[in-house]
Amino acid sequence: MIDCYFTETPNVCLYKKNWFNQIIKGIRNNNDFRIVSNISDAKFIFLIADNYRKIYNDNKLLITEKNIKFVIISCQDTSIEDKDYPEHVILILDHCKNIYRKDARIVSLLNSNYRMNFNNNVLPLKDRKYDLVFFGKVCMGGDYENHRKRIVQCITNLSTKYTVITGEFIKFDKYLYYLQNSKILISPYGYAEWSLKDYEAVCNGTHVVKPNIYYESYPNFYKNFDHFDDNIDNFDDLINNLLSNIDKIQEKVDLNRKLYLSYNLNNQIIELKNYLIKY
Repeated sequence: MIDCYFTETPNVCLYKKNWFNQIIKGIRNNNDFRIVSNISDAKFIFLIADNYRKIYNDNKLLITEKNIKFVIISCQDTSIEDKDYPEHVILILDHCKNIYRKDARIVSLLNSNYRMNFNNNVLPLKDRKYDLVFFGKVCMGGDYENHRKRIVQCITNLSTKYTVITGEFIKFDKYLYYLQNSKILISPYGYAEWSLKDYEAVCNGTHVVKPNIYYESYPNFYKNFDHFDDNIDNFDDLINNLLSNIDKIQEKVDLNRKLYLSYNLNNQIIELKNYLIKY
């Protein structure tokens, strides 16, 4: 039996709270786990990254004496570095992981499906009106702003050949209309590599094209997206190739929709158990 203690949820972003509750719900329904009410009875302490320092400092002697391990819920927290977390942090669960990062404790095992409405009746790509769409804030400052301005310019340059739509601010119902009637969503980097639009595109049967993809999600939708180089030099060639091979990108869209529907909370908790045993 794996005895787990869950701390109170601090005042943090909605994503972390929902992921935290997702893990609690799965563990409650799994006979291999037991939720305990006292830290002293736990083998593992589950908490959100923001709460780690206080819980550890308040219970340092007990944690050391009983060899209690931590499982941290993260949202690509920049504070999570090898030097910051000692050996008693056995796992860091995230929704997105840099696949080149060597720290095996950081695991992509948080799922965003609960946030999205899956559309069961989507148009095939070949029947969609718009070729390319991009929606998002451009004036963000720094490198992100330059990155997005260059991409918008590339999309605009292609408007003589393809039907394209771009815009910063748009009502959600109109955004969904364009998404559901477009072949490709361009999803540049923002304040992070991932975007909720990536998942919304999967739910609405739209192919996603991003800058270089060096991360994975759970399930790993990113392996079925296409990407262009960071310098954007190959953007035009990539788009031309994709739109000339609609059947091939339709296959990728269909694979991601099957991945979305394959997510199962019980399987997620089994994977969590296997990671705890391994690490």
